Amino acid sequence: MANIKRSVLGIIAEMIIHIESSPKGFEVYSYDKLGRKVVLARRTELEPIIPDGARAAQCLADFSGKPVTLQVQSERTEEFFPKTA
Repeated sequence: MANIKRSVLGIIAEMIIHIESSPKGFEVYSYDKLGRKVVLARRTELEPIIPDGARAAQCLADFSGKPVTLQVQSERTEEFFPKTA
């Protein structure tokens, strides 16, 4: 599982986490306020990257207090909502 630091979550502006293929395998990423790509995790296979993306989306939802969308290969989407304490 990928560990996401709060400092990284603080720079993410887009409430959408993407899982896409890349030349090195698969990436979990989002974008910052300037439109730059922020890679949160990288794996060579798709199966282990799905839980990493879900964890990143849940961490971002808890951190920001807003709903976050997880997009897998630009096809399937899933919503993550902040957990109430």
